[in-house]
Amino acid sequence: MKLSHRIFLGYFLVVAVAGLFLLKSVRDEFRPAVRQAMEETMVDTANLLAEMVGVDVRKATLADSDFSKSMQRFLDRTMNAEIWGLEKNQATSHVYITDATGLVIFDSNQGKAVGKDYSRWNDVHFTLQGKYGARTTRANEADETSSTMYVAAPIKYKGEIIGVLTVYKPSISVLPFIQLSQKNITQAALVLFVLTLALGWLFSEYLARSTRKLMDYAHAVQKGAKVSLPEISEPELYQLGQAIEAMREALDGKQYIENYVHTLTHELKSPLSGIAGASELLTEDMAHQDRSRFIKNIREETHRIQDIVDRLLDLARLEQRQHLDDTSSINLKVMVQGIVSSFEVALLQKNLQVMVDVDVCETLSGDPFLIRQTLNNVIDNAIEFSPNKGVLTIKGVALDGRYLLSIFDQGPGVPEYATAKIFDRFYSLPRPDTHKKSTGLGLSFAKEVMLLHQGDISVSTQTDGCRVELSFVI
Repeated sequence: MKLSHRIFLGYFLVVAVAGLFLLKSVRDEFRPAVRQAMEETMVDTANLLAEMVGVDVRKATLADSDFSKSMQRFLDRTMNAEIWGLEKNQATSHVYITDATGLVIFDSNQGKAVGKDYSRWNDVHFTLQGKYGARTTRANEADETSSTMYVAAPIKYKGEIIGVLTVYKPSISVLPFIQLSQKNITQAALVLFVLTLALGWLFSEYLARSTRKLMDYAHAVQKGAKVSLPEISEPELYQLGQAIEAMREALDGKQYIENYVHTLTHELKSPLSGIAGASELLTEDMAHQDRSRFIKNIREETHRIQDIVDRLLDLARLEQRQHLDDTSSINLKVMVQGIVSSFEVALLQKNLQVMVDVDVCETLSGDPFLIRQTLNNVIDNAIEFSPNKGVLTIKGVALDGRYLLSIFDQGPGVPEYATAKIFDRFYSLPRPDTHKKSTGLGLSFAKEVMLLHQGDISVSTQTDGCRVELSFVI
């Protein structure tokens, strides 16, 4: 499982468990909270009404009192109230009144409880004792929605309790509000849960992206690509990347020195042997013509050594660079035309015809000096391997986000046995006309330059010649 998926899965489990626990707690606490709020309002109502009926209870005129008539008008009233999207048309609160013994003397609900003894019900019992009296009673013990809340207040005369007034209200009357609120809470919780998961996914992808950058960097280094350490915002991951970079540089440096010394020793062995042999012969008596020939050989081998050292130094500096410091826009068409003009003498000597068809690409950028050296090496090779009176074709075109520049000559191409080694340092094939070899560093240099530009170079042999293709990122 990917790291981002594991991070997200852990985050999902934590959020899911915490969200479900919080939602359950809110839903469990919501219904009692509504009941508590309703009870607080009923306490005020009961005490207000108890003050209003005190005189009628003492005089036993409650049946024909203004309070009785007002209660009936209250119950008959059509309210047409819209509360948070729910309509309330009829009153659902009722009142019953008992005397000092707990006997019901008034009931707004069509007088159903009148004459009954409620002295044992908690609301009446505790109120008659001077305590707070309230109760919740279910009409059906198995049905929670059948419960009714009762809140009582004492009716007093000269400080003595002469009766009890109880306000009662069925719980089902507030059930729609509870259900609506719970629905809204659930919907809000789901929206919050989805948003939290989305943020968690983005966060896990953000962390995984940095990890993937390091992985891509490590894979690129493994393949020998010229890449620099990517930008990573997380301090710990950035420190890990720096450690990888330091390790890579240390390993590259050690291996580079070993390869460098080995190849340099191998390549210098032949010209040094030639110089040593010619020097020994020069100590002997010989004809002037032979002496001049040996001196010429020494000079040629010395120049060959100097050329090898200079090119190796250029290649060494290039190989140690991991990224381009400065880049600028490059007009390949103008650059190619300039390089071809610089080879005018060599082209005339071999009577070569050059066909240049290079499209201008305004988005191509890189190091002009390195690109020019690369093209110079490739075109020089193409000229040296071309037959007399041959045709050299140079074409450039932008295709699928890359710019492809191909140099085609009509020479013998690269033998199959040399294909895998053509870009190795010091590997060179004999020229068809002179049978001499070059330093073998030109294509190695070109390969390093293209890697530094995140591009590529390839050599392919065809039936009528050899094609070198350089691929640039645009």
